[in-house]
Amino acid sequence: MSVDFEQSKLDGPWLVTTLKKQSQIDTLDPSNIGSLSIETPNVLKSPGFKIEPLRYYRLDFRARTTAKSFWVVTFFDASGNMLLADVYSSFDPATMNQLHTFYFQSKVDAHTAEFWMRPNGEGTQVDLLSIRITLVQDPVEIIQWAD
Repeated sequence: MSVDFEQSKLDGPWLVTTLKKQSQIDTLDPSNIGSLSIETPNVLKSPGFKIEPLRYYRLDFRARTTAKSFWVVTFFDASGNMLLADVYSSFDPATMNQLHTFYFQSKVDAHTAEFWMRPNGEGTQVDLLSIRITLVQDPVEIIQWAD
């Protein structure tokens, strides 16, 4: 999965959820092209994307946030049921867009996944999101990030 938020039309619906409601983002407001903004207490959810079981993946994104925020990759089996195991981490506040890189291993029964982001503070802007299979060049680096 790769998205740069440079086009007004998004590939697949992104969801913004709270405990009480859910809304869908299919297009970006022209003033927001270039990044996607989410406010606390919302959670941003990507469209589902295919994933291979037990493979290592690299997650890259740029973000600007006012407080420590969190990302999650949630996995689903072949029937679309959410698996209990997920991977997650936090990223620190920054007043300018910062590049964040994380590695994770998909779960044994995973067939699809979703990327979720939960801001803290006033909100988060995310850009240049990419999740791809890692070609093992330096296994030590992957082992340091493995869960």
